[in-house]
Amino acid sequence: MKTATKASIVPQKHEVRRLAEVFERSGHRQYVVEDHTTHEPIEVPSSLSRVITDAAKALGQGRSVTILPLGEELTTQQAADLLGVSHPFLITLLEDGAIPYHQVGAHRRVRLNDVLTYRQVRNDIRRAEFKQMVRLSEEMGLYSVDEVQV
Repeated sequence: MKTATKASIVPQKHEVRRLAEVFERSGHRQYVVEDHTTHEPIEVPSSLSRVITDAAKALGQGRSVTILPLGEELTTQQAADLLGVSHPFLITLLEDGAIPYHQVGAHRRVRLNDVLTYRQVRNDIRRAEFKQMVRLSEEMGLYSVDEVQV
């Protein structure tokens, strides 16, 4: 499997803050760049414009940004960090079959896409369970649904 280039690019906040503001004001419109060789205008696809806008905004706020292909392989520690769980808990998830993995020598590897899918399903379940708790609490007269924003 081909892996992405692993280079850290750390622009200064002031370098991207103005650009992020322009992107935000534009409302994720179509952007056009110029091919420096042919001087032809090239439209940036809207999906890529969104990625650029969101990355510039985060960088302008001093946050870090990582862009990886969905098929990128992660170490178990990277996957645990992404999910916000401990490394031992992630290993339990892998061994229970909640997230697919494969071995590279003695080490487990997981695909980014599989980790993101697990996270989305987990979040969907949490939201549904919370809504159910609110409904049951309201039925029991513990509080009014107007008091809680779901």
